[in-house]
Amino acid sequence: MKFNKIMSIKKETDTKLHRFTEILFAALFTLFRAVLGTLVNFNISMSKIPLLTKFMVSSTYAVGLIWVVKVLHVGSKKVKSLGFVNKITSKIGKHQLFFAVFCFVWGVLTPVTIQYFFKTEFYHVKVNKFILL
Repeated sequence: MKFNKIMSIKKETDTKLHRFTEILFAALFTLFRAVLGTLVNFNISMSKIPLLTKFMVSSTYAVGLIWVVKVLHVGSKKVKSLGFVNKITSKIGKHQLFFAVFCFVWGVLTPVTIQYFFKTEFYHVKVNKFILL
């Protein structure tokens, strides 16, 4: 992100490298917030910690989902082949309050839904006997 900001200051916003960094940021942001954030939200909800902490993590997850849509909307404007994403995110942008409520409800219900449909419990991410999560 810093590299992208430096290129913007130097007025190098129309280069392929600048576009690549924006697309890479959008892809990584979406991966970490939507995919890995779901896993973290699920693990926190399945662990034995206070309910208030679980609610705070679910709320943070919901805010992350809102930002994912915003980042995808900006990214889809830059890449012409993602026009369908732009249409979807534009429609979501017209109903921001409904979408925000949906994200907060989804953030709370995601762990319950995952546990019900996949019949799974706390999920450990391990790398060579080292537990990451």
